[in-house]
Amino acid sequence: MRRPLATRICRHSPVVRRKRFRHVRRGACGLLIQFYPNRNAGRHKLRGRVDGQRQWVPTMSANQNITVSVAELNSSPGFTSTAPTSANEGVLYTYASTVSDPDFPAQNIVCSINVSDTCGGSLAGCSYSFTPTESQGGTTCVVGLTVTDDGSPVLNATQNTTINILETNSAPSFTSTGSTTGTEGVPYSYAATVSDPDVPHSC
Repeated sequence: MRRPLATRICRHSPVVRRKRFRHVRRGACGLLIQFYPNRNAGRHKLRGRVDGQRQWVPTMSANQNITVSVAELNSSPGFTSTAPTSANEGVLYTYASTVSDPDFPAQNIVCSINVSDTCGGSLAGCSYSFTPTESQGGTTCVVGLTVTDDGSPVLNATQNTTINILETNSAPSFTSTGSTTGTEGVPYSYAATVSDPDVPHSC
């Protein structure tokens, strides 16, 4: 006589979710083992056990051990900071961006300036800086950054921010020097010349 089986005792690792299912054959049952790796690449050992019906003497059981190798799946890095959206002409603008990589262990990541950048800045690590010129006052430009990992395949993320460059008033100045001598009875004349660094000029 065929003895039906029962999955009354099932042992598994903490990462395993289980679900029973029945085969088409009557009197048999089985165990479907599932788990969903979350940053758990490597080797995982699963153990399942099936026991016979307790009314049968002796009760028999069977064990099966499986080692599953979980492959690493590369995830894209990303920016965790937001760039300031305004700058003053003639004043150094700095954006110390912060980035992260969700992989475990984390991939090596590198920041770079991408083709969308129009501010013309430079990069030190992931810190971007530039000094807006007088002619840029009252206009906008784009800070364009990309962060790239060294996984397989190589993945990246971009961050493009529009910067409003504000006008700042600069003091005018004299560009000439008046004569320090005069002649009695003769009119003294000094045609002073001045300049204003602002664009457009305000004098």
